Amino acid sequence: MTRGIFETLLGAIVLLVALSFAGYVYSARETAPNDSYALSLRFNNVQGLKPATEVRLGGVKIGEIKALDLDTVSLQAVVTIAVDATVQLPVDSRAEVATAGLLGGNFLNILPGTSTERLVAGAEITRTKDPVSLEDLLGQAIFALTEE
Repeated sequence: MTRGIFETLLGAIVLLVALSFAGYVYSARETAPNDSYALSLRFNNVQGLKPATEVRLGGVKIGEIKALDLDTVSLQAVVTIAVDATVQLPVDSRAEVATAGLLGGNFLNILPGTSTERLVAGAEITRTKDPVSLEDLLGQAIFALTEE
């Protein structure tokens, strides 16, 4: 009889701890900035990016990707991002698809320019750099080694 009460009490404690942890994770999660403005970018390849992927500047999250579309005329991927309104990017800023370490996911990295003129809502960052594929690099290395 006491063993059944002990197991029930222990199960209730484990359940309470799990619910507390879930509540903490839910309250601590990062959300997209409410006060933001949209920018667009064009890439030849957006491998690893998807909506809700982080947009970072200097390693700090400043926004997120809102949409990925295909321009059927230029055949380029069009990325729409939402940037926190407190971050005013120079018009000569650059963007690149970066990787968070060897096993980490991709994110969009913004490299600010030096212009005093700022991007406005709806503007396009024209200077972009496509991601480097690890498979392509390995293929080039193998090809170079076998060519000798």
